[in-house]
Amino acid sequence: LVHVAYSVLGLALIIASSPAIFGVIRVGGALYLLSIAVRSLLRPGPKLDVSCEHAEQTQAALSGSVVSGWREGFYCNLLNPKAALFFLSIFSQFMTPETPELVRWIYGAEVVAAHIVWFVLLALFLSTTAIRAAYTGLARWIDAGVGLVFGGVGCSILFQEARRLL
Repeated sequence: LVHVAYSVLGLALIIASSPAIFGVIRVGGALYLLSIAVRSLLRPGPKLDVSCEHAEQTQAALSGSVVSGWREGFYCNLLNPKAALFFLSIFSQFMTPETPELVRWIYGAEVVAAHIVWFVLLALFLSTTAIRAAYTGLARWIDAGVGLVFGGVGCSILFQEARRLL
């Protein structure tokens, strides 16, 4: 929610005050997405230990400390500069000077909902032995798919900015 708020509010201010700076942000975001794409496409598959012994020990150690776990995750994400770049690059793709403020917040709500669903599913599915084993076999394909999507979005942004400048 914090990343969404400053992205929506900050980009709205930048769009209103300087389309050139907004273009630079879009290009920077596109290059960041392309770097994620390249790393996703070139990364070797993971070697996950399919035993859940460590996960069970961790779960036992953390039971009763849900608030401290949530707080640690919140600050980790909030202070992660890659998360800020990710949000700015995604939002800069869909916001224009003509985008109404309500639509900007709808975009933000969609991103928040997608993140909630993603992290809940990730926690549920990857905590089982069968899913961890299946993921190990599919991780390379998942990374390649993510790399292609991010690469496509990054190239699209660069193409749009090049057309705008030329």
